[in-house]
Amino acid sequence: SRFRLNKHWYVLWFMIRNFTVAMVPVLPGIGLQWATLMILIIISAGTLVAFKPWRAFEANILDIFCTTCLLVIVSMAALLVEGVEAGPIGVFLFGVTTMLIGGFVMCLVVVMWRQYFRRGKTFQFF
Repeated sequence: SRFRLNKHWYVLWFMIRNFTVAMVPVLPGIGLQWATLMILIIISAGTLVAFKPWRAFEANILDIFCTTCLLVIVSMAALLVEGVEAGPIGVFLFGVTTMLIGGFVMCLVVVMWRQYFRRGKTFQFF
């Protein structure tokens, strides 16, 4: 199994997410399509960060990284859309960019804390 045993439900979430992404082009209006896709990717990234469903730790990190890259690509693609008001898209992009920068800073703080400030055993096996 690719997922941890107590995260068996993630297969169902994975299928529902992929089905929903495939159904996004059916929605009327490019703004609604874009917003739905962004919200779906943000929820997916939050689910990955909160539950870390993959069995290998590296797979979790890789999936979070790929989802974040997809979020950046889709958010920047919104700048190329014509016929949609720029105001709401700009506010949403500002929020997404702020969250991404905040998440990056939080990851740096956690890594620095684990690397330099964690107290405990200095040896590995006992």
